Amino acid sequence: EQHKYLFSLVDKLDSITTENVHDSVEELFDYIKIHFSDEEEHMRSISYPSLAEHIVKHSKLCNQLIEITLNGFENEEQMNGFKEFVYNWLKEHILQIDMKYFKFSQSR
Repeated sequence: EQHKYLFSLVDKLDSITTENVHDSVEELFDYIKIHFSDEEEHMRSISYPSLAEHIVKHSKLCNQLIEITLNGFENEEQMNGFKEFVYNWLKEHILQIDMKYFKFSQSR
């Protein structure tokens, strides 16, 4: 459910304007942090062997998002690039990295 909600927040970026870009990006970023925290806590609880590697990937994305948003969005092209970056990162991360974690948790 959290993954679905993350993608709904990314889709919400389609309707943003220069007036509400900050709020929409902040909402997305805040929820990403909540999701990562929940996911990492669950990984700890099942002694997931690749937890440290997973945390690094989460931290790297958070740092990239901070850097991108600090630079701001001067035009629609930059906003679209941001949305595409987040969407592709989430899709790849879920389908490749999170699936390993999911399979491990199912085997426990």
